[in-house]
Amino acid sequence: MKLKHAESEAAKKANDTKTAAELKAWGGESQELAHRQLAGEALFSNILEVLTPALPEIARKAQVISRICCSTGSKRMRRPAR
Repeated sequence: MKLKHAESEAAKKANDTKTAAELKAWGGESQELAHRQLAGEALFSNILEVLTPALPEIARKAQVISRICCSTGSKRMRRPAR
């Protein structure tokens, strides 16, 4: 989001009206998607895509102890890493 904002500001400073308009439209679409996601009317796959690489570290810090086995769907309990 910060990157898109910076791109928008740069486009405005450079009088690049086409890029500025495209980024403004992207912002509106993103905001609309966020509203639909909060209302449960849209998937949050775009958020999950960004967070997925950080999930193992988040789980470690939160000391998550259950893990779902992908092949069977069964839960296995394990102690958090220290």
